[in-house]
Amino acid sequence: MWRISFILILAYLGMSPSIVSSATDEYFTAAVYEFVQLYDFCPENRQEADAIVQKNLEAFIRAANIASEKDADLIAFPEYGIFPECDRETTKMFLEVVPDPHKERIIPCDNPVYDNMPQMRTLSCIAKNHSMYVQANTGDIQPCDHTNGTQCPADGHLQMNTNVIFDREGAVIGRYHKEHLWGEEGMDVAVKRQNPIFKTDFGTFATFVCFDVVLARIIEVIEEPEVDGVVFSTMWENSAPLFQSVQYFQSWAMGNNKSLIAADINLAGQLAVGSGIFHGEEGALAYTFDPDGISKLVVARVPKRGKKLTHPKASITAITENGTYAWTDDGEEVPYMTTKSLQFHLPDDLHTNRYHQSDFVNYTLVQLTKHKDTCACKNGLATLF
Repeated sequence: MWRISFILILAYLGMSPSIVSSATDEYFTAAVYEFVQLYDFCPENRQEADAIVQKNLEAFIRAANIASEKDADLIAFPEYGIFPECDRETTKMFLEVVPDPHKERIIPCDNPVYDNMPQMRTLSCIAKNHSMYVQANTGDIQPCDHTNGTQCPADGHLQMNTNVIFDREGAVIGRYHKEHLWGEEGMDVAVKRQNPIFKTDFGTFATFVCFDVVLARIIEVIEEPEVDGVVFSTMWENSAPLFQSVQYFQSWAMGNNKSLIAADINLAGQLAVGSGIFHGEEGALAYTFDPDGISKLVVARVPKRGKKLTHPKASITAITENGTYAWTDDGEEVPYMTTKSLQFHLPDDLHTNRYHQSDFVNYTLVQLTKHKDTCACKNGLATLF
């Protein structure tokens, strides 16, 4: 089975399409893949690590094929979608060298240097084969020493949670190391501030990872006049009432009048769920928020700067190992104790120091029933909606 899968991926990597853009003067089409990892355990050896990467990349290829059929110009994949979050030594088995696009132009799909780096090669070929911009979250490994003042770990290298962006030809055009880790004992913090901005043929965007989106740095970046929005990979752990994923994503897009293209992982045992495409004052163009353990591809047209869109032509496609189908009932049948019943392999996650049940005792809850100002008051503090 492993040999057959490997041959199929090699055949896919050998495709050679022409460069085509489906974007118009009015809009471009974005896709986000909310992915349920097929293998999400931390491996005991390199063979298991390779199998995890292989299986998850195969799922990425399936999602990209569907996105291409829907004329997507860009697809974003979630944080920790290719491999799971593990300790430092285990994480090292997953890491590949991500080149700096500011130093040289590299197309891993065509470069024999990357023949033994399946993540970089496959992602590059996805972009090239479908003439589609691709953002994926992976892990970058870079040598370090103490001569330049860098805090270099004892093992002599940095392991960084990394977003990588490829253009329509499969070239690396963006590399961003996560600046604010959330636990993540297998990763190192970025050693310096970076330029997260990358350009496409339909606009200029910034790339960020998960917790970065809630801190001041992202505001500094999006205030740059050329930036149209953010492409965002995350493992967003929902916390009611103010830190729910799609709620936060929509309010962020509306409050900053920017596009937010957000790909979250679907990992209910860690309270992670919620992906979508959001645009300025229009808010959500398409989203999913359903902790059901089913991978979904969300697609929508996004207006270009200064343009209005009459219809986003949005769609959600469920992707399972047995097939694909149009998803039309998001959120209608969610099990009562989803975080435990659907992700049984993580029964203790809610009892670690990062996860807890929500306590609403100190909150005043007001149901919003009208499109007008509503005030919720508690101990002299008022919140307007």
